[in-house]
Amino acid sequence: MMAVECEIPDSHVVCLADQFCDTAKMLYDAISNSGTQAMRVNAVFAVELYIKSLDCHWVRHNQLETLGVDCDLITTKPNKPGHKLDKLFDHLQNWAKTYLIEEFAKHRLNKTYPGLLPILVEYSDNFVSDRYIFESPNDDIRHPVSETVELALFFQSAVNSIERVRVG
Repeated sequence: MMAVECEIPDSHVVCLADQFCDTAKMLYDAISNSGTQAMRVNAVFAVELYIKSLDCHWVRHNQLETLGVDCDLITTKPNKPGHKLDKLFDHLQNWAKTYLIEEFAKHRLNKTYPGLLPILVEYSDNFVSDRYIFESPNDDIRHPVSETVELALFFQSAVNSIERVRVG
């Protein structure tokens, strides 16, 4: 394995994040008061992927031993593994943090949360807790599903507005 240059935001990770975000929005529009956990999990996972798309690298995997063909498979690896949104955000380069903070300051959710970092702290564990809601029944009432979907839509708009650049 060898690290190689990559593009930020990573288009493959953004495409996957868009799929989870679009699925959350589609579910919300279709059935807003039922199936809320599926909406939440899709939305908060999309947020995680949007953040990771801004802090990753490509890894080249030679396939000679695996497939018998001397070619490379390139995968994307986050520079900071895990699911905690605030910790992933903290690991971003300063330009990415500044851009997202400035964009969030213009967003409607900024009226409820005094900045991007407080909402990321509030939602930090949601990818794990929302997948296992049956273990902690009071977690379901912490965040309105509309807010969770709106947070994902904010990240979708903000990250998709960034011009991709090659790094490494």
